[in-house]
Amino acid sequence: MADEPAYIRNFKEFTKGPLTFADLAAFEAEAYAGTDRSLAIMLSSVTENALYKYVRFKMRQDLNSDDRSRLFGFDGIVGSFGSKTLMAHACAWIQADTRADLDLIRIIRNGFAHSTKAFDFETVEGEAICAKLTASDDDSVPIPHGYLSGVPRERLEAAGNLKHPRTRFVKACHVVAERLLAAASPGEYDGIRAP
Repeated sequence: MADEPAYIRNFKEFTKGPLTFADLAAFEAEAYAGTDRSLAIMLSSVTENALYKYVRFKMRQDLNSDDRSRLFGFDGIVGSFGSKTLMAHACAWIQADTRADLDLIRIIRNGFAHSTKAFDFETVEGEAICAKLTASDDDSVPIPHGYLSGVPRERLEAAGNLKHPRTRFVKACHVVAERLLAAASPGEYDGIRAP
């Protein structure tokens, strides 16, 4: 908003910087070090930002700032994670399995972000929803190295187990975000499957 102080506008602009592959490793490392709640919120955020970058890439590039705001602003037509996912699927920009994973990632994020209960991925409900994430089963992509190298020794066995709900969530977010970023940057990341 024009009436906001410069320090608020500057902070908002700084935090909205574009997501790149180079940012992904540092962001993921920060997320891996936290609780399940912070991990769910942070990795979902990076996945949503990758989706935003992909949707923007697929749209006409000459949209003015008012149109971008009407589309992607807080109350914009595709301002929410769910609406960006729906639009990308409706326009045939993502496949059904990617849409299903994005929807589950959003639901998991919302659950962790808004729950007043203390819980983690290892609850019965957490395990059940993470079991449905299909990107975790992509054998062509390993569990992120940063995740495996950053967990304490006592959690290493669980971190390397693709049946463990936290590991499934981590890998799904990583795979989906990587595919979306690669698709939004043609020619730069050959060999990564389309979303």
